Amino acid sequence: MGTDRHEKIQQRAYQIWEREGRPDGHHERHWHQAIDELDRDEMDYVQGAAPQTLYGTDDSGETPSPAKARRRDKGRVAKGDVLAEEALAIRTGISGDEAERLIDETDGDLTAAEQAAREEGPER
Repeated sequence: MGTDRHEKIQQRAYQIWEREGRPDGHHERHWHQAIDELDRDEMDYVQGAAPQTLYGTDDSGETPSPAKARRRDKGRVAKGDVLAEEALAIRTGISGDEAERLIDETDGDLTAAEQAAREEGPER
C-alpha cells in the first residue's frame, strides 16, 4: 500500500473515530470502514461523481452540488488530488507518480492527462 493511501486511510479512520465520539476498542472497524469509504469515493470519482471537496465552495460560500461543480469545472482537478491521480493510474496502467506528473503538466486537465498517458503507455 502506498504511503499516500496509508495516510488517507489513517486520516479517514481518525475522522470516523472522532465522529463516533472516540469510542475505545473499535480501531479495526474504523480502519476497514475508512478503506471502504475511500474505495467508494474513488469509484464515484472514476464514474464521474467527483467529491465535493475537490471544488471547494462557490461564490455564496456554500459547497456546490457535485453536478454543479462538474459543470463549473468539468474535467479539471486540483494539484495534488491523490484520488484523481490514483484513478488516472488505474484507468491507464501508469504509475501514481506518472499520473501526478501528467496531471501537473496538463494543469489539472484530466482529458489531456489521460490522452498523454495513453500515448506514453505504462512504465516498464
